Amino acid sequence: RVRSSAASDVYKRQLHRMRALSALTPRGQISRLRQMAYAALERYDLPVRRVRSVANHLNTIFRVDTVDHRTFALRISHPTWRTVQDLASELAWLRALHRDTDIGAPDPLPARDGTLMVDVAIPSVPEPRRCVVMSWIPGIDLAERLSEANLFKLGTVAARLHEHGSSFHPPADFTARRMD
Repeated sequence: RVRSSAASDVYKRQLHRMRALSALTPRGQISRLRQMAYAALERYDLPVRRVRSVANHLNTIFRVDTVDHRTFALRISHPTWRTVQDLASELAWLRALHRDTDIGAPDPLPARDGTLMVDVAIPSVPEPRRCVVMSWIPGIDLAERLSEANLFKLGTVAARLHEHGSSFHPPADFTARRMD
């Protein structure tokens, strides 16, 4: 019992001395957030083979490759980015887009408990974060390769999104974000 208490005190001192996530280099941030990604993935029925960083901006995206050759995207949302209800609304619309269209929208994957979003807390990241696993959509971001043909494709996708939105019947607690 004394040994356990002493180990706990050492652990608490190490956490206290730990640098803030925002004070770390991008590589240091990814290292800690990867730990969070693995903690989130424990809540899913996925035989994980590899987790690779894809983006680390406001939100952090990891590519998750499984032993059975499937690929997913895991997004760790920054704690200030959208409310729980906003995120739930986004996931409801993504599921509808995936179900109702062939646009190629990612499909959120339910965790073992059936939820589409899991809250994860680990000691090395100061606040809990909301994590979502979605199907991986291969390809390139057309916005990064602007050409007349790609602008036409982006316009076509935008029109189809608007068309779907006009017939989409959201759940009662859906929040609609407006861009002005």
